[in-house]
Amino acid sequence: MSLEPRARWLCMLLVTPLLAGGPARAASTTEADRILSAVMRQDRPAFEGQRQYRLVRQTAAMEARMHVAWKDERNYRVTIQDPPKLSDVRVWLDDNRAHVHFPMENLFFRNDNPAGASEVGATVLGQVTQDGAALVRNYDLRVLDEAERERRAIPGEVAGEPCDILEATPAGQSGNDTWSRPAHRFWVARGSGHIMREERSWGSGLAPFFLSWYDAWAPRRTPVIGVPVPRDVNRVELAAASRDNSFRTFRSAAEAEKAIGEPVAVPRDLPAGFRLVGIQCPTFYRSRLILQSYTDGLNWLYVQYRGKPNLWVTLVAGAQAVRLVDKFQELAFQAPYNYYGAEKGEQIVFVYGDLPPDELKRVTDSLPLPSKGRS
Repeated sequence: MSLEPRARWLCMLLVTPLLAGGPARAASTTEADRILSAVMRQDRPAFEGQRQYRLVRQTAAMEARMHVAWKDERNYRVTIQDPPKLSDVRVWLDDNRAHVHFPMENLFFRNDNPAGASEVGATVLGQVTQDGAALVRNYDLRVLDEAERERRAIPGEVAGEPCDILEATPAGQSGNDTWSRPAHRFWVARGSGHIMREERSWGSGLAPFFLSWYDAWAPRRTPVIGVPVPRDVNRVELAAASRDNSFRTFRSAAEAEKAIGEPVAVPRDLPAGFRLVGIQCPTFYRSRLILQSYTDGLNWLYVQYRGKPNLWVTLVAGAQAVRLVDKFQELAFQAPYNYYGAEKGEQIVFVYGDLPPDELKRVTDSLPLPSKGRS
């Protein structure tokens, strides 16, 4: 795997009641509304738990295990326990400011900007929606009743918590053998509204390619979110005003261009149903990266590009980068996304997400980048 998927994982780490837009297409609209409202409640109880993770890529199966301490959507911590290469990597949000500690590399990224960590939430914790109107427009929602669960031997409990099971299938494709987007099945705890288990699949007759679930879970009034880091740790402070290392988030390309003083290229050809959520502009050792996030209400698309590194950047960042290469490769390979990469002029582009590779290529081809990029 090339370097760029690893690098975008570093960017990722540092980094209302819904459905007002209309009724769901499924017959059990009221039940779907109730479950989604529970998932999006702001007063869901704090907890700690052990989460398992399994991803199948062709014939390879990757497994991971992590500890989760969750206070609310702006304050939580994920500590990876397995696989060994990623053991003890910790990511935590402090008032939506993402920090990352790599203990074996003695490296700590501290972000002072409230940018969140949407990929961590979507991949590790499970996610129903960021946009309720788009969700019901682009997906058929269905709640499995008890008779169907029993007939199909689908468990109704996860880690001892009784759950409702919500399915989201690409609109109008529920009878197809394969789908244009992954379908998701969520086990939502009836008492707390937390997503206890998630499965993703590419077709009605296909086994899930991704599973994530708690095998231990318990409410905690005051979970410990932040973790101490050694005094002698190598710190990379990310501040909006810094020229060397910074991390800023914007709502539109125009807003980003005004702040950074240069054009931001956005795809001319987006898959149907996807809209821009935000643009992140992190800078590491004066080398800027652009990361754009898009969603159709359930699934995600990410567009990343940056200039090829010059010798100065390589010399300054090289010592730390070499130590992190294996980590980034492992993180990238563990993510449940498809990837497409290309060079456009002097820019290196990676587009990835919950889409078939041919659609990722189409998005990449439509990205209007100048022939001369940043260095």
